[in-house]
Amino acid sequence: NQWVQMVTWQLQFLSMIYRKDEYKILKKNIESMTNKLNKQKEQQVSISQQKAHEKKTNQTESQLKAFNQEMTSFRMKATLLIGLFMIICLSSFGTAYQGIVVAKLPFEPISLFRNITPVSYTHLRAHETGRNLVCRLLLEKKKKE
Repeated sequence: NQWVQMVTWQLQFLSMIYRKDEYKILKKNIESMTNKLNKQKEQQVSISQQKAHEKKTNQTESQLKAFNQEMTSFRMKATLLIGLFMIICLSSFGTAYQGIVVAKLPFEPISLFRNITPVSYTHLRAHETGRNLVCRLLLEKKKKE
């Protein structure tokens, strides 16, 4: 149920971003500049008009490049917002289902992984790595026995 809600929110979010007038105008400008540039490149000009034609073509190319950079920036911002939204959703799911078994493996894991249990890193000391923690906890367990 929550996954469906999250996907629905994300789709609404995407539609809000890409329905903006700014995005539509930018997309239309890129399409028109691309068409204009293609027409300029196909156009036959005399030798006397060659420099002026090249200048116009270069100017159109630079405008198209600017629009493409703006579009890239717009899409990057949208992707960043969606990523942030996903992180928030997944972290809320993590806290909601903490400690609750939500799925069981449909198979028996190989013997190497069967006896591995998750380790809490709350006992980790400042100078220890995860491997040192496991060794220390095993030694402490052995001493208690």
